Amino acid sequence: MKIRFKIALQFSLIAAFILLAFSVTIYLRADYVRHRNYVDRLKKRAVTTARLLVYVKEFTPKMLKLLDRNSLSRLNDEQVFIFNHSDSLTFSNINKIPSNINIALLDKIKKKKEIRFQENGREYVGLVFEGKFETFIVVASAIDSIGIKDLKSLSETLLIGFLAGIFVVIIAGIFFASESLKPIQSINQQVKKISAQHLRERVNEGNGKMKLLN
Repeated sequence: MKIRFKIALQFSLIAAFILLAFSVTIYLRADYVRHRNYVDRLKKRAVTTARLLVYVKEFTPKMLKLLDRNSLSRLNDEQVFIFNHSDSLTFSNINKIPSNINIALLDKIKKKKEIRFQENGREYVGLVFEGKFETFIVVASAIDSIGIKDLKSLSETLLIGFLAGIFVVIIAGIFFASESLKPIQSINQQVKKISAQHLRERVNEGNGKMKLLN
C-alpha cells in the first residue's frame, strides 16, 4: 500500500471515529430529551386525573373514565391507575391491570415517592399523590409513537450524514496526503537522476538551498 493511501486511511479512521461519536451523542441526547419531556406530560396527566378523582366530588370513576377517553390531551394508548394506601385499585381507565403493575412496584413508588422507567416500548411514571385525608399511588403509562418516529427519522439523517461525511473525508484525505508528499516525491525524482556521470547533481532541500551530493 502506498504511503499516501496509508496516511489517507489513518486520517479517515480518526475522522470517522469523531463523526461517529458526534452522531451517537446527538442521538442519545435527543432520546433523553424526548423521554424526559414525554414523561413530564404523562406525569401532568396522571396528577390531573388524581386531582379530579380526589378533590372534585362530581367526578365518579365512571365519569372520569368517560372524560379521559374523550380528552383531547390524552396521550397515545394512555393508561392510568390510582391505588389507595391499602394498595386497592381506586381508579383505572382500562378494564385489565397489566402484570407489571404489582405490589412490588407500588412499594417501590412509596419508598422513592416518584419513579420513571421504560418497558416494552411504553413510558411509565409512578408517584405518590397526597390527598386531603388519604395518600394515593398513581401509575401512568403511554406510548410515545410520534417521538419514536421522529427519533427514527433523526437516526436515518445522522446515518446519511455520517456516510456522506466519511466519503468527503476519504477524498480530502487522499488529496492532502498527496499534497503533503509532493516535496518528498520531488526529492526522490531528483535522486533518481543522479548517476555516475552526474555525481555533482544538487538536491533541492525545500528551503531555497541546494545540497550538493558527493
